[in-house]
Amino acid sequence: MRTELIRTEPAFAQLKEAWTRLSQETEHKYIYDTWEWTIANLQAFWGPTPDLFVIAVYEEEICIAIAPFARSIKKAGWRSVRELRPINALSAWSNSIYMDRRFNHHSLLKRIIEELDSRSQEWDCLELRGLNTGDNSMLLTWSLLDERFSTLTEPGEWNVYIRYNDSFKDKLSNKELRNMERRERKLLKELDARIVVGESFSEVLWQRCLELHERKWNESEVIKGPYGHFLGQLLPILDQTHDAEFSYIEINGRIEAINLVMKKENKAYGEIMNYSPEYAKWGIGAILIRNIVMHYRDQRLEELDLKQGNQSYKFNWTDNLRKNYTLYVSSNNSKRTYMSAYTWLKLTKRSFVKSVLLRGRRRKHAASSHSVGKRETQTMGG
Repeated sequence: MRTELIRTEPAFAQLKEAWTRLSQETEHKYIYDTWEWTIANLQAFWGPTPDLFVIAVYEEEICIAIAPFARSIKKAGWRSVRELRPINALSAWSNSIYMDRRFNHHSLLKRIIEELDSRSQEWDCLELRGLNTGDNSMLLTWSLLDERFSTLTEPGEWNVYIRYNDSFKDKLSNKELRNMERRERKLLKELDARIVVGESFSEVLWQRCLELHERKWNESEVIKGPYGHFLGQLLPILDQTHDAEFSYIEINGRIEAINLVMKKENKAYGEIMNYSPEYAKWGIGAILIRNIVMHYRDQRLEELDLKQGNQSYKFNWTDNLRKNYTLYVSSNNSKRTYMSAYTWLKLTKRSFVKSVLLRGRRRKHAASSHSVGKRETQTMGG
């Protein structure tokens, strides 16, 4: 076996066939691992000349593993440092290293990590986002990096997902879901409303989705940052394979709730959900979600990813969770001690701030507990 460091875009483009083959062999086959997602991500987040740092492992002339990193310069305290991250770190909640199933993954990962170590003078820190507890290969990566480098970990968000199996069927009889069905009948009876599920991508629907999103989240990454640009590039590509769909509720001829879903293989990913606050009391968000969930069940998909965040309404449908972590790795060069100390202080400060905020919330909750019964509760979609 031999390793090769790929730094230029032409050399990276030659990996397309191997990337597509190897990403199909990953444990879970997420949409974030596709070549199309990665190219759109490179263009949106890494600028016109990305500083690629992709490690490929070859058996003779066949590529059998790819570790897809890119490098950037950032400030760490009073010093500038060279940081490695997965190419898709800013657009994907899960990141992978792609490896051929026929080979020993422990051996492949050791070769990749040895290459990282041999090039310690070319990078100062690695921020490995999206270490998913459901992905054994990434847990093995974590273990091997920890053996060779100074590492620290930070828990990320929970990810909630529906598995269309027997436990999902049991959920369909719960009281909240029956209430949603009644609210849907009331909506269709009393308003000039129409529910459309699984319509193909169009620029008109995308613009309406952005309009409703901006009303509620005008400072979000979709509106102000590069993520909206990324989606604008990716969605027309997914539309060519019918993997981008909109579902919406139209009231009086105008879309007042809309949801964007992306699909790949046997999974669907709920990307953006927004609705007009004027119709919040009708629960149009919850009604639309119900229709989406049932639609992808009827399409016989295995999984619907409800994205990060453990909001209560999601657990009307599922009890399935995944946990993500970020692994911070300090390179074995002259900045190792500095980066280890800097990262430790940063994570300690972040943990302290979170602790203070949680304590404040508990005090506020205790002070107002006598009036809990009087407060209005927010309904699903409201």
